[in-house]
Amino acid sequence: MQELIEIGIRQGTILTFDKGIGSDNSIFQDIKAGRFGLFSDGKVGPSNILLVLTQECGIASRNTIEVLQGKKEKRFNEEKYQHLLNAQDYSKLVFKIGEDFYSFKETELSKVNQEAILKLFHDELIRLEQLAHWQKRRLLDWRRLEYTRVPFPDKFNRAFKYYYTAEGKWFPDFLQENQENIDSVRVYISPDNDENADEYNISFCALLTDACSEEQAEEISVKLLEMLTEINEKESFLKPLQLDSYEGEIDVPDAVMLSLTGRYDEFTFANAFHMKEFNLEFLCY
Repeated sequence: MQELIEIGIRQGTILTFDKGIGSDNSIFQDIKAGRFGLFSDGKVGPSNILLVLTQECGIASRNTIEVLQGKKEKRFNEEKYQHLLNAQDYSKLVFKIGEDFYSFKETELSKVNQEAILKLFHDELIRLEQLAHWQKRRLLDWRRLEYTRVPFPDKFNRAFKYYYTAEGKWFPDFLQENQENIDSVRVYISPDNDENADEYNISFCALLTDACSEEQAEEISVKLLEMLTEINEKESFLKPLQLDSYEGEIDVPDAVMLSLTGRYDEFTFANAFHMKEFNLEFLCY
């Protein structure tokens, strides 16, 4: 339905219900939950939110849209449950939206009728907001990575996870703080098919958003280099190609980016083939 797109409902839109809406409204009753479309005993409540997952082409051509229900967390300990914010639990994801935390479960995917959504909008019973760019990306990655992620070698995973949960905790914190500036971090590892190699040659490159200024880009480069220096000192078998102290002799593919930061207009399919996207999901144990 093109009209939904015209009023601003698209992938990543948050549907917030007016407090005056009744829980007996039909939109809350016809719920198909889970990846297999099975009916669930659980219902959407008017205090919850819905996130639109269907892309614009699907909205324009179908009678229903797929949404994910978000339930407000009454109390949420950010420090204790950081793995939920980092999408490391495939059964549950948590976002901070405004001043509140909302949890999303993969068992609460739903399909709702577009006409019902449109009527609520015209009756001024729902409000529209948008996820931040990084939140939308994390939401979609969370849905697909359980099946499609290709993990880094086990020895690298374990070393890096130990680092970033201990003295290197500042690094994932830095990535979180710069989610408006960093679209993704790409990593080259060689060898990538040996789970327990004597050493790994690595290259990290942060791909920047259009909103990232040159000053912010320079700060990101400095922090990435700081992280690579620390991880090399902690785990000497990890050999960052960008360090001045690197003395390895390997044949690095031409498509491997050795710069610490880059823009997407510089990033090619060849680059993407050699440099996997780094995210905390790769390190879930």
